[in-house]
Amino acid sequence: MEAVTSLPAWLRILSEFLTQRGVLDADQLSRVRSLHAKLDRRIGQLALLMGYVSLKQVFAILGVQAENPLRFGEAAVRTGALTPSQVQEILSLQKSPSDLFLQTLVFAEFIESSHLPALMEDLRRFLGDKNRAPQAPSASPTPADDGERVGRDEVRTVLKRIRSIGTLPAVVQRILAMTDDPNCEVRAVGKVVTTDPNLTVQLLRVVNSAALGGARRISNASDAISRIGIRGLRNVALATAVLDRFQGSDRKGMRRIWAHSVLTSLWAQTLAAARKERYPEEDAFIAGLIHDLGSTILRQFFPEAATRVDRQVSGGRAPGEAEQEAFGQTHEDAGAYLCELWSLPAATTQAVLYHHAGVPVLKALPDLQPLTALVNGACRLADLALVPEDEAGNRRAIDALDPEFRAFHKIDGSLALLFPAIHARSLEMSAWLG
Repeated sequence: MEAVTSLPAWLRILSEFLTQRGVLDADQLSRVRSLHAKLDRRIGQLALLMGYVSLKQVFAILGVQAENPLRFGEAAVRTGALTPSQVQEILSLQKSPSDLFLQTLVFAEFIESSHLPALMEDLRRFLGDKNRAPQAPSASPTPADDGERVGRDEVRTVLKRIRSIGTLPAVVQRILAMTDDPNCEVRAVGKVVTTDPNLTVQLLRVVNSAALGGARRISNASDAISRIGIRGLRNVALATAVLDRFQGSDRKGMRRIWAHSVLTSLWAQTLAAARKERYPEEDAFIAGLIHDLGSTILRQFFPEAATRVDRQVSGGRAPGEAEQEAFGQTHEDAGAYLCELWSLPAATTQAVLYHHAGVPVLKALPDLQPLTALVNGACRLADLALVPEDEAGNRRAIDALDPEFRAFHKIDGSLALLFPAIHARSLEMSAWLG
């Protein structure tokens, strides 16, 4: 645990109060500090963590913001998602680090929310006895890069642009609608597929790949659907739509994103197969494949700002912080917003929104979906610099992940045995994904 003298004054006093009152021990205090430091303090994220709004309501609010110059809280009240008093409560938490720290005790499930008012009153008496109050830390601003930024107040500009490309191609929409029916006929769906030559080519490349095997080479859509299945077809259709839509000028950046996305999709399938609940591997595949969709959007719309973000991240700045300053939102926000526009399942949208979240944040979510945990773990594994021929080194790299992450995701070094096969499949998938 960090030395007490290195903490801000408000946190030293608050730590003293919580330990003296027996609310937290040293280990619990350290865990709460970690969660508090990683919290996304925007009003929408805090409202989600507090259970005041659902993910669908958040995107409804963003839709209002896309058309009106309103702050999130104002838009939330207009849609009826939040009351004015709830907005003020969350704004108060944003402005007071000590109040937010105490609220974090609820997120971490160390106290019940009903006990929070009494604890805060006890804190006020404690501070009165000490005749001093905790002050918010004076954060020194991060040095700014030269160049114009999109700006927090122009978030609606970004949202409008995302909405402008938020419609799936008609043939993909029709395929998704037809395959929602469990009694749909393969031949009828095949006829729709053949109306889109690009989709047909992609489908045939997938089914004839070594990953799917099969001695007989397939040359028509109906037979291809029979081999890959309805879920497989949905995945190929959606992946093709994504790839067709987001071919930006930053080819190097796009290649890096898609290589990572393919690895994430394969790790997500692997983790899904290892879970006792046997979460559908096909759903894990598609969520892993599109989890970084927001990065492609922001790179396509704002290439110069994306380059500045890359430069700042290379210099050690947190990606989310750099994106928030440059675009008024993170790539997780942008990707999840598009998932909502495409009417993808709520679990997929949540997985995209929280694929970089820390374990404490995932645990604090009131409605954490299994798919979110799968993609979150897979994304981290895909970032590891593993080498197919170095099983021992891969095992060490996986074992070196922080214990809380490994315990939460049920991950151990034995996954290194699976990496050579995952790597081979990723190369093949990268080829047929373009």
